[in-house]
Amino acid sequence: MATKKTSNAKPAEDKATDQPAEDKATDQPAEDKATDQPAEAIIAKVVHRFRDKDTGSVLQPGMTIAVSPERFDEICEAGDYLERIQ
Repeated sequence: MATKKTSNAKPAEDKATDQPAEDKATDQPAEDKATDQPAEAIIAKVVHRFRDKDTGSVLQPGMTIAVSPERFDEICEAGDYLERIQ
């Protein structure tokens, strides 16, 4: 015997459209909306290969990364691994 499947579930609605436009904007001055990086982030180029102790990833020369000023200083104190771009 074949059974017919029926669904009473309503389709998902986009809840973002229910909010007024002023509620959608986030007032976060610390965030750069173009890159989703903190406004104080330092853009740096990897000069020598190293393993990032925080992420565990190996960063190769030529890569561009965004790090906090504190993290940039910490990496630079360990060796000549980064070159500041911005």
